[in-house]
Amino acid sequence: MRHYDRGDAQNDPSSPLSGQQLEANWPDTEAVGIVFNWDPGQSKLATIKYLSGNEDALRLFADQFAKIEEGFKPVIRLAEPGVVEMVVNLAERDSPAFLLVLLALLGHAVYL
Repeated sequence: MRHYDRGDAQNDPSSPLSGQQLEANWPDTEAVGIVFNWDPGQSKLATIKYLSGNEDALRLFADQFAKIEEGFKPVIRLAEPGVVEMVVNLAERDSPAFLLVLLALLGHAVYL
């Protein structure tokens, strides 16, 4: 889980709360946080939920992952108002890219 900190947004290049487009974020001043869920004993599907009050949150979030190559094609949808859900099948070949995406979403972007 990651909760965005408004007080540190200007010093955190991965925070969407800064309102600026940076290398490791997208601007969304209504973002709340990220929740990751995966139980490998139950499923090969990992889920990330992006929480935001922004009416355009689905587009903002999905646009970031449309640019990724390497065959990374998660299912991204609006689960309910304020909750954008990304589902990735970790049994498929996009799982290495998923680890880099997950690290970036949790505030630990890796640049290659």
